[in-house]
This record gives sequence, structure tokens and C-alpha cells, in this order.
Amino acid sequence: VEPTEAPRTIKEWRSLLHECSQKVLVLENVEKWTEVTQNSLSHVLREVHRFEKGLISTASNDISSLAADGSFRNDLYYRLSVRPISLPRLSECVSDLAGIAEFWMDVHSLVAGRAKPRISQQALAKLATITWQSDWT
Repeated sequence: VEPTEAPRTIKEWRSLLHECSQKVLVLENVEKWTEVTQNSLSHVLREVHRFEKGLISTASNDISSLAADGSFRNDLYYRLSVRPISLPRLSECVSDLAGIAEFWMDVHSLVAGRAKPRISQQALAKLATITWQSDWT
């Protein structure tokens, strides 16, 4: 599925889930969804019970605390957090930046069909000094 704004209505969610029933559907930045979007997805997920391939939801913030304070639907959090995977923020893994940078240079050079560039020690040192943001909006 191409990245788009999350569906808002029950009809839009039903259509998307039907269209993607044989694929893994990635729902990005769910903590930023409006109440209307949360309500409609929650309603459709109650009907579906099981999505054929699966749903992956992502968030930059701790959704469990948002659900606890009422700013994210508790029932939707429960449905989306069956197998939570927490990844550390970049600021917590500065020692891994060289490997991360190498990985993304591999990916982008393959996509671009170009030779992989080298990353200098100076560039790595600069990456280590960046104050990495927790939210890329």
C-alpha cells in the first residue's frame, strides 16, 4: 500500500483491509491519529477478528501511556499491541551509527544503481554529535 493518510471512515477502513487482506499492512504514527480515525479502525477490527497476513503499527511515542491517560483508545491499543517490539532511539545507540550508516548507504547505492560511497571518520564523528529527534514530522 502506498503511504497515504490513514482512512477516516469505517467504509474506507473496510475497503483498505479488504484490498490488503493478503499483505502485511503497516499503520504508521498511530499515536497521531484523530479520534475519528481511531474509532473507525477499532470498529472494523472488532468485525474482522483476524487479518490474514497481519498488521504492523508504528509510533514514535509510548502508546501505552497515551492509552492510560485516555488520549488513545485503550481497546485499539490492545488490538495493535499483541506483540510489541520496542526499538531504541538513535540517541541511545550512538556506538551503532557506523553500522547503521553503512546499511543505509548499501540500500541507497543499490536503489540508485551506483557504487557505494565511503563514509569518512569525520562524517561519523559528526553523526555522533547530532541531537537525534524522537519525532521526524
